[in-house]
This record gives sequence, C-alpha cells and structure tokens, in this order.
Amino acid sequence: MQKYRLTPYPDYGIGNKNIAKRIMEINSVILEENCSMFKENTGKYNSKDIISKRIKKIKKDAFNAESTLKLSKFISVIYTNFDLKKKVTDKFSITGDTIMISCVYKGDSTVLSKRSKNLELGQVFLTYSPESTQYIKMPASKTRYVCILLQTDYYLNLLKNEKWIKNDSFYKNVGLKKQISLGQFSLPVGFQLQQIVKDLLACNWHSNTDLQLDFFDLKLKELFLQLHHQNTGADHDTNYTVSRTSMEKLKKARAFLMANYKNPPTIKALSRIILLNEMELKKGFKEVFGKTIRAYIIELRMNSASQLIKDHSVNEAAGILGYKSVPHFIKSFKKYYGVTPKQF
Repeated sequence: MQKYRLTPYPDYGIGNKNIAKRIMEINSVILEENCSMFKENTGKYNSKDIISKRIKKIKKDAFNAESTLKLSKFISVIYTNFDLKKKVTDKFSITGDTIMISCVYKGDSTVLSKRSKNLELGQVFLTYSPESTQYIKMPASKTRYVCILLQTDYYLNLLKNEKWIKNDSFYKNVGLKKQISLGQFSLPVGFQLQQIVKDLLACNWHSNTDLQLDFFDLKLKELFLQLHHQNTGADHDTNYTVSRTSMEKLKKARAFLMANYKNPPTIKALSRIILLNEMELKKGFKEVFGKTIRAYIIELRMNSASQLIKDHSVNEAAGILGYKSVPHFIKSFKKYYGVTPKQF
C-alpha cells in the first residue's frame, strides 16, 4: 500500500529541511478558571507513534469536561465534551504550520474577535495558518466539538496525487501559503466529519501502527473528497426549482439535523434557524434530498442504532437516541430494518 510520509513536494517548494519549525503545539486553557484542558507538542513523537489520551477536568461550580485525543507527529484528533455551569472562554492556541478542521455539534459557541463569529452547529470550518489563537466563548450549557489538526506538509503530500485535487481551491491556497482564517472556508457537512472522527478515535490497532497510519490516510482522504464535492457545488442540479441561496440553507438544515438528530428541532424551529420559511423548507428538503425531514431524522437514528446495539442494551440505545419509549424505538427499528434490535 502506498504511503505519504513527508516525501518532497517540489510543486510548492516544500521539503523536509524545515519540518522542525512546523511541528504542532496545541494548548487549550479555560481562562476564567485558569485551567489547562491539555497541552501537547507533537514534536516528541516519532513518525510511527499514535498515542491515545483521555483527559477529564472537573471544576466545582464551573464545569465538567472530557477530551479524547489521538496524537501522532503529523495528525491530532480532538473530541471534547463540556458540561458548563457558567459562561467560560476557551483559549485555544496552535503553533506550527497547521491545517485545522473543526465543527461544533452542540452548544452556542462564539469566536471572539473584531468580528465575532458564531460557530454554527454542524458547520465544518477549515483554516490554515502558521499559528493561531482563538478565544471561544461558551455559555452555561452542554457543548461538544471535534477538531482535526494536520501538519501542512503531511496534508499536501497526502492529497497531491488525487485526480480531483488540482481543482480544489483550499488546497491551492495552502500550497501557495495563503493564510485562511476562520469563516473564510466553511461547509455544512458535519455528520461526515463526526463519523470519520469516531472512526479515527476508535481505531486501536496497536499491534500494527503502519496499518493504523494507512487507515488514517484513507479516512482523511475520504473527508477531503467530501469537502471538495460539497464546495464545488456538485449537489446543485439545474433541474431543481430551489435557488442556490435556498440550496445553501437546505444544506445547513441537513447539517443541523445531522448534529441534533437525537433531539431534533421542530420544523418551525428549524426554519427559524436557517432563515427559510416552513413551506420552502419542507418542499425544498424533499426535492433536494429525496425524503422528508421526518424520514431523514429516522434514517439518522436508525443508522446510529445499528451501531449502538453492538455495545449497548436495547433500553440504553433507545435512551441515547432520544426515544422516550423503548417499544416505540423497537417498532421504528423493525419498520426500518425488518427485524427487531435483538434479531438484528
């Protein structure tokens, strides 16, 4: 199997001699409590290391938090859950030439700056910078986010032989070392990122790190291909009656549902979130995605259920997926798959 391990990249003048200057350092601090969530320097790992960490932080009357990290020399995957009892600010700092892919799945988080940016649920943000510090304001609520950090040379080499990459605007800007700030490049494809992050965090082939690294390569290629497909507008068919503006709002609706299918909003609430009236939302969603909003929520729940029942009881799976009644969950599962959860 072919590997992409920091081979020379002559097209953009990137080689190995400056690698040390671009090793990632990651630091997350809750300012109000002066509490470090984690501080990592990937330079201490060798090229075949993949380190798993789980960090829990409890501050009485302030927050409970848990971060799951998967770390290597060139890739860092971070999945963090906050249960906040008051407003806090996360100072999230990165040094080193880094690609960041991030998404908030729960909570109402805002990046503080001259033009504060609300981090929309289910929206994937891509940034590129030699270093960055973001101040993320989070209210008293539950917040969940994922973040993938890639060393830039690894990213460029990973994708350089893909047939579609020559038309990818983000890749071109990174190759030309044009900084991409938060909000300049974002797409509503949160569920795919969440699933890929789950796959990366669940991968524990300790006996064969080469295979695990190859698996990381493949999953990241899958993610970037999906982002490219979304960005090039491949989903917009000229035969649709919806406008391109409405199409983007419908994609946001789908991304929001992907992030919140366990506790989905009403159609009225969803229409307010994406700023599209209820009739256009219902009609447009069915036209573009081929199913009603209700059917889509059921599909998301059932896809998740088929994985959950491998490690959880039927009662537990029903609760995790937001079903108030276990018999209702079993009935929905049988209608979707043709068998009960236990038979499945």
